[in-house]
Amino acid sequence: MASDVLETVLGFLTGFDVFELSHASHEWLLRLEDPTFWHECLHGRSSADTQAPPWMKKLKASAHRLRYRMESIVQRDMGQSWKMKYMLERSVFFRGMGPQDFIYRRQRGPYAYLEHNVSTESRQQRPMAYLAGNSSLSFDVWFCLLPDTRTGSTTRQYGRCAGGVIYGLDCDDLGDDRWQPVVLDSKCNLYCSLLGGRTMVAPELQTNRWHHVALTYDREKQVERVYVDGVNVHFATGERRREWTRMAYQQIGTGHVVAGDGDFPYPGYSGAYDFRGLIDEFRVWRGVLSLSDVAELARGGTLPYRDVWASMKLPGRKTMGLGVEWVPCTRPAERGVVLH
Repeated sequence: MASDVLETVLGFLTGFDVFELSHASHEWLLRLEDPTFWHECLHGRSSADTQAPPWMKKLKASAHRLRYRMESIVQRDMGQSWKMKYMLERSVFFRGMGPQDFIYRRQRGPYAYLEHNVSTESRQQRPMAYLAGNSSLSFDVWFCLLPDTRTGSTTRQYGRCAGGVIYGLDCDDLGDDRWQPVVLDSKCNLYCSLLGGRTMVAPELQTNRWHHVALTYDREKQVERVYVDGVNVHFATGERRREWTRMAYQQIGTGHVVAGDGDFPYPGYSGAYDFRGLIDEFRVWRGVLSLSDVAELARGGTLPYRDVWASMKLPGRKTMGLGVEWVPCTRPAERGVVLH
């Protein structure tokens, strides 16, 4: 098979499909060992704009040194077995809420911790470090929504509802007037903001595919921007919510909501709203991510010149949580989701 034809065929296959094909014969094993293919399955195709950070564009000598350093990193990485790394990757699976969960009203369902990038800080450190501080910040998350499977009558339902809280902040002694930073309702509408009120930024997101959401907040200018799959969908100005300084818990995958007349997951509900779907990563960054940074992350890439403030999957640490279920599946850079 000609190389250009093979490349076209591979474009229609998932990494799992290619892995199975590579073990069909010794010939296919040799042809499909290209580390570039497996690297792109994990991190997408990087753009040239990410070779140096924006603030170093005008510093030619520094940019040259940084570019040389990053090229060395790439060459070192190419020596890794990206095929093995792909097959070992896992994402967190959240089953969502069924009828029994609504009846017994659990305080909080399964969740993952947001790990801070400082060894002396506790796993459940108060979120005030970045949400209520005087610094600008950004965060991004890769997630996949699973569809609503509820059937039956209003009084007797079966199945699980869609949506849920992706990033939740909670406190035992506060009232019911709080709202979570990243929530999807049961109609798959996305609400994402660090400001006051409920802000819908994207309607009816597709299920069974990866989505990338990034939020940036400029503390000095008090400007908030939200990006969905690399596209700027929301712009607002204002101060961050001050009551978050009093929150004792933060977690990925659940949080308390008061539905009011909204579909969270149905009007009148009050309690934990567990997420239904997959979450691959949640990262908090110092400062404001640039448009090119967001675009690179939305492709599945990385930002080697930036250090994360907190992450769900910090290198060298085991991701912890309550009832966390890890599953093998296609990577965010592949967009479509296939559980293996």
